Amino acid sequence: MALGLQTPHHDGSERHVSTLEPELGDTVSVWLRVPHADAADHVWVRTTEDGEPAFTAAVIDRSTTHETWWRAEIALRNPLTNYRFLLDGGSGYRFVNGTGTHHRSVGDAFDFRLSAYAAPPSWLADASFYEIFPDRFAASGGSGRPTPDWAIPTEWHEPASATGPVGVRQLYGGDLAGVEAHLDHVTELGLSGLYLTPMFPAPSAHRYDADTFDHVDPLLGDDASACAVLNHSCPRPA
Repeated sequence: MALGLQTPHHDGSERHVSTLEPELGDTVSVWLRVPHADAADHVWVRTTEDGEPAFTAAVIDRSTTHETWWRAEIALRNPLTNYRFLLDGGSGYRFVNGTGTHHRSVGDAFDFRLSAYAAPPSWLADASFYEIFPDRFAASGGSGRPTPDWAIPTEWHEPASATGPVGVRQLYGGDLAGVEAHLDHVTELGLSGLYLTPMFPAPSAHRYDADTFDHVDPLLGDDASACAVLNHSCPRPA
């Protein structure tokens, strides 16, 4: 028997959830696949409605040579609804959540989830992103920006230090104008989006320790240059 048929299984795909973009107030069907090798006599779906646990009995939807598909209905009373399955029979009582099967009660952190929040733009489903670390991607030639006290100016072709305290202070001079000048390279790769690491003012080259999120780090350019990169980087489907 194939490995995938040896344990109960559920995931967020269309095979296991009736709709991937539910709205608040909808009732969503969820399916649990239970192999005959570890059969269940009863199945419930455990949800947290308004923070309180609730159990809803599942019914047998269909059976195949190797497995039984159980179906349960979940009413979305909250924008985010956690759920997991409780099985009885076979190897005994056990919960099934996002990390697998557990023969004990488990916390909610790894429950499956249904979200009634607004769905992302449809073009994201087939999008491919190119990640850019602005300081290390391309330099526009400089604009006379002063080097901050924390930085260690580094020549473009000099290797980055493997030592953390030094590496995070090395400043190569890449900027947003350099990114914009090389957008043809990104589009020629057939990519449809950019993912830029932080661009905000910070005492490091990686900028994950940003001081503010209100504007772009002047070492990289200005807010207008950021808009130019992000709005015109790649063609976006309608």
